[in-house]
Amino acid sequence: MVNTVVPPSPATVTLVRVTCTSTSTRRKPGPKPTPDPSSGASPAGHAAGHRSGRGVAGGPGPPGREGLVDGRAAQCQGGAKSSPWHPAALSVPSPTLPGMSNHSSALLAENATWQALQATALGEVRRRAALVAAEADVEPATVDGAERLAWNDGGGQSAVWYFTADGRALLLTFDHEGSLNLYAEDDYALQVSLYRGVPDDLVALVRDRPENYESLNLTDPDSGATIHYAGGIFWFDGGSWHIADGLAAYCEQEKIELNGEAGFSYCLAPYHFGEELPEPGGR
Repeated sequence: MVNTVVPPSPATVTLVRVTCTSTSTRRKPGPKPTPDPSSGASPAGHAAGHRSGRGVAGGPGPPGREGLVDGRAAQCQGGAKSSPWHPAALSVPSPTLPGMSNHSSALLAENATWQALQATALGEVRRRAALVAAEADVEPATVDGAERLAWNDGGGQSAVWYFTADGRALLLTFDHEGSLNLYAEDDYALQVSLYRGVPDDLVALVRDRPENYESLNLTDPDSGATIHYAGGIFWFDGGSWHIADGLAAYCEQEKIELNGEAGFSYCLAPYHFGEELPEPGGR
């Protein structure tokens, strides 16, 4: 089935929904755990799902989970532990000025969801993020003056947005069954390296922060420093969205299909970029 998506620009893009056959079996989510707000700890179910590879917690996600991609996700070989992405120099992202990303959007240039996101004004992105967060029953939060809005499907996939007062944004996506799930590998150094190229003040929003349902922490075994996990890392400089340089370089090096392995199109499906946002409860 082909859905034609018309973003608010002269261009017309096409979102292709295909059903893929995978060697892995998608697990049906179970009941969603209730977090204990007094403890400050993340729900055990979400953490257990990532560590063990089991989908947990319940509530339907967007339809066509396996197929909402631009093509079939690449099969990724090799463990992160043996990759060349562990030098100490990669433990701190290099500063990058807005608009200076080397990879910008090349890996998602043909992706209909990415094109629609690029064509949507940030104010509208924020409006949709707030509506979807409310529908998903995720409370908004403020982190160092930035507004945090999030969605999760109750089964290990999530999208987290941070909107700053100066008109920039950070977007994190996560697919717990994707090869970019570094929480399962407990690989702090590699996770930090994927944020390379994102301005330091945006990365600071996810450094040494309490865990929550959508964002668990990876911890540096030497210093105890933490950072929120993310398979997809994207940022808005006030004019355009970019893929984090570290993430783009790692995907190119390891031959990883970014859209599928980061859950990008799936995690952004509830926002209906490029089309009318359905009324609450109409998804």
